[in-house]
Amino acid sequence: MPAPPVERKLAAIFAADIAGYSRLMARDEVGTLGRLKACRVIIDELIASHRGRIFNTAGDRVVADFASAVDAVQCAVAIQAAIMTENAGGLISAPPKRQKRSQDISGGRLRRGRRQPRDRPFGRKDHHGLGARPGLAAQL
Repeated sequence: MPAPPVERKLAAIFAADIAGYSRLMARDEVGTLGRLKACRVIIDELIASHRGRIFNTAGDRVVADFASAVDAVQCAVAIQAAIMTENAGGLISAPPKRQKRSQDISGGRLRRGRRQPRDRPFGRKDHHGLGARPGLAAQL
């Protein structure tokens, strides 16, 4: 009995995700999810209009296949242009920049936004480079 013929399909795979998604989620989960939904509407429509098929999504990731590499590249360029246009128009706004603040435990108090003076003993580095009190965070 002859073996059945192998069916082959030539496809271009498109994969996209949002740069810094975990950092954005940590900073502003609700806002990031709103921006993700707005981006997904754009991405889904453009993939369909370029004859692509979404076959996997997870979190911020979209994976689609195209019968043509040209369609996949044109779709990717169109997605980038559309999202840049939406960003410029304010419809998909970037998260607000937050002021970087340092925190340290000092004498039982939580101190925000101020560095420890260099002459204090717990501001020194010890032999392993983690500071003089590396286990304090684990104890809290």
